[in-house]
Amino acid sequence: MSEAVYRRLTEQLIEQMKNGVAPWQKPWTMTGANSPKNFITKKAYRGFNLIATASRGYECPYWLTFKQIMAMNGKIKPNSHGTPIVYWLKSNYTKEVEGSDETELKTFMSPRYYVVFNLEQVEGIDWEWPEESSMPEPTLMDDLIDIYCEEENIDLRMSDIDDSAYFAPMLDRIHVPLKTNFPNLNAYYATLFHEAVHSTGVSTRLNRGLDTQTSHFGSERYSKEELVAEFGSCFLLGIFGIDDPTIFDNSASYLSGWVKKLQDQPAMLVSAANQAQKAVDFITKINQENFDNSQLDGEE
Repeated sequence: MSEAVYRRLTEQLIEQMKNGVAPWQKPWTMTGANSPKNFITKKAYRGFNLIATASRGYECPYWLTFKQIMAMNGKIKPNSHGTPIVYWLKSNYTKEVEGSDETELKTFMSPRYYVVFNLEQVEGIDWEWPEESSMPEPTLMDDLIDIYCEEENIDLRMSDIDDSAYFAPMLDRIHVPLKTNFPNLNAYYATLFHEAVHSTGVSTRLNRGLDTQTSHFGSERYSKEELVAEFGSCFLLGIFGIDDPTIFDNSASYLSGWVKKLQDQPAMLVSAANQAQKAVDFITKINQENFDNSQLDGEE
């Protein structure tokens, strides 16, 4: 995908950030039945597409492409602006096998984008609210991380001596201060989820290079990993219906810093959001018997 296309995908979110809003920190109670989804397939959007659609602020969960709207005899309301989202086109090619005259079939995924409209922007198509689905109880947030760390043999530590939160890749250790050291429980779980997402980045899990490649504060690699962890924390909070804007730092300097990074590296936003979704899927996959699977698993 060319840089121009990545810019097209991210420019709308950058505009929100310039207005003082981090789009990935919108109310993530839009999960389960009310999660943004295609009206025809009913498949929920995930990763970058979840951020792009949920951040637009529509109450209706349903979206359609222009062609789908026309096929259903709908009409887009005047002055309506579509929302670009990304999809992946599967393609095949043949490659010569080194040292022989044979070839082998290879598959690659090519990113594309298209524009969707929320049904609040459309006339002539009837829709009804989906039936409400129950969310996992917030009391299961501890169980989620405890089970994940136990299954992955991660050293999970809470302490009131070391007042810092981190994931140490070489020790495979998540450390957070005690709950009582946080202003509220939501801030504690946002931090715990952030570090848990970091822990998926080692070579034995999703291999984002945390234990094999060096990065320094402010570098592109470091910045992208922090964005992955922040997205993932928001996604996990959303699974439990946690919507608490006080736990996020939306200062002007914070947002302007991300605007600069994403303008310089427009592919970062799409890639980080999709890697965050993979991290959340990895953390929740061994816990799905405790949750409604439709809330934890889905298609792009």
